[in-house]
Amino acid sequence: MIKLTITALLITYCFAASAQQDLLVFKKGNKTLGYFKKYSYINFQLTNKQWYTAYITRVQHDSFYISSFVVHYSWAGSDSVHSPEFPIAIADVYAMPKKGIQFGYSNDRVYINREGGHVHWAWVKNGWLFKAGAAGYVGLNVANGLIKHNVTFTGFQLGIAAGIFAVGEILHQLYKPSLQLGKKYRLESVKVPG
Repeated sequence: MIKLTITALLITYCFAASAQQDLLVFKKGNKTLGYFKKYSYINFQLTNKQWYTAYITRVQHDSFYISSFVVHYSWAGSDSVHSPEFPIAIADVYAMPKKGIQFGYSNDRVYINREGGHVHWAWVKNGWLFKAGAAGYVGLNVANGLIKHNVTFTGFQLGIAAGIFAVGEILHQLYKPSLQLGKKYRLESVKVPG
């Protein structure tokens, strides 16, 4: 009876040890920025530039399995559509979003919502504030000119507005809401000791 009990315990231990899942770790150099395990929510971009919003179903060696979803919005409310589980090779992940980035859904595709999220100083970083300021400056000059019946623009006034707008556009073009994997950032699978 003791041999049977010990055998049953050993078999149970073997199954428990083999069922242990790996962790998916997002790193900048040697610093861990985040980790993902089974049932974790994850956003990432593949090498084909398509973004995914998904739940991780398992992590194994150099790949992880996800169940992705897309949210459909209509007049009756919202509904999420989940896909069946499929594997993703870690080498196929192109980028991860920066902290605080918000995602949207359109035409069964996931995209980065550049107007939303919890990114500090996002309106300055993406140039929106500068472009709005330039438009406001021109609008104020036009309104003052209409009130005074003297709508004139000097080259200096237009130069200020154009310069501020150009700064905003340059910031908008340079702003990257994602972190590209490569030398600086990497995603790796870590074996959890069992």
